[in-house]
Amino acid sequence: MSHNVEGIVNCAKYSDGRRIATIPIEDISEHLDPSGFVWIGLHDPSAAILKQIQEEFQLHELAIEDALRAHQRPKIETYGRQPFYRCTNGTNKRSISQD
Repeated sequence: MSHNVEGIVNCAKYSDGRRIATIPIEDISEHLDPSGFVWIGLHDPSAAILKQIQEEFQLHELAIEDALRAHQRPKIETYGRQPFYRCTNGTNKRSISQD
């Protein structure tokens, strides 16, 4: 867990294919540069955490709206010049009833 923040599984800076630092979400914007990328792993984040992430990454509000809706399929979208990737771990705990 990244700095014990509820909803954040991991928040790290990567460069040249290697993890170089674990960072708190309030420092994300300081680590955004062409030398690498920031990866954030989320699990049931609150609206407040998503708002903070939106501000740090300067994300389009529709990207955050998508992140708030549970049970969406994985997808790739572009909001202006920002790519948005929604990924899942492949598990689905919903049961399917058959008649």
